[in-house]
Amino acid sequence: MFKEVGLIEKYGTGIRRIRQGFADYGLPEPRFEEIGGGFRVTAYKSMDSMEKATQVTEQVTGSILKLIAFCVEPKSRKELMAHLDIKHREHFRSTLLAKALQLGLIETTIPDRPHSRLQKYRVTAIGKRLLAQKAHDRSWFQR
Repeated sequence: MFKEVGLIEKYGTGIRRIRQGFADYGLPEPRFEEIGGGFRVTAYKSMDSMEKATQVTEQVTGSILKLIAFCVEPKSRKELMAHLDIKHREHFRSTLLAKALQLGLIETTIPDRPHSRLQKYRVTAIGKRLLAQKAHDRSWFQR
């Protein structure tokens, strides 16, 4: 029906033609995923953006995901440590907090005073996108 009314040119060639178009322009191949009852295509505008997204995803552990999910509302370091059941302050700071800050997944609420006793941490837009991506990724919930 779509071919007869001129909405498509050929049957069953869309994804193949999309991949070829990306290759023709020297762009990374888009990622096609089935999620829940739908379908998602992730297209990257350059190799750099694809590599950065892949690096962030690979560096995020389950503990960091729990940390950023808890930071939807600003939380103090003590609240974060208690939520993750971590007792050693330096271990928490160096392995989880610093990594989440470095990757841009969370940010400080008082950036001018990083060592303030009133300092809290909140999730960034990048962190929210990662959480949304993981929420749709069934394999993350099956672990």
